[in-house]
Amino acid sequence: MAIPTEISQIMENQMELMIKQAQAYIPFIKSVFPGVTDLSEMCFNLIVGNVLTAFVTQYAMRM
Repeated sequence: MAIPTEISQIMENQMELMIKQAQAYIPFIKSVFPGVTDLSEMCFNLIVGNVLTAFVTQYAMRM
């Protein structure tokens, strides 16, 4: 299954946005979840969950 170029571009933009937001919210995340030992894994999971949802939405709209 080939991913159309415009969907690929949207996904790249979405990932860049989520990475920038994760960097900005790190101090907040550390204070809200003080017991988390692996903060990078938690941020990665949030980003992947958001990007996956955006991908499914964009792909479904074009089908």
